[in-house]
Amino acid sequence: MEADRASIVRNFIAGEYDHPISVLACNQAEGLGSRRFGRCPLEILQADVDLTAGTREFVETILAKSITSKIR
Repeated sequence: MEADRASIVRNFIAGEYDHPISVLACNQAEGLGSRRFGRCPLEILQADVDLTAGTREFVETILAKSITSKIR
């Protein structure tokens, strides 16, 4: 399975993930891992398709957290 950003967005849109809670970015060469969302939630919404309940909840949660953190 592909794991680059574009593939992950396509998989979300296609409903491949039932109950997503996070997206992790890993750099094996540097031994790093972190939660990364970037533009993924917005790209998923821009697809203008019916999303699964799990994907919609994930996107709404991430966007709400993003907005809240910018207000603080």
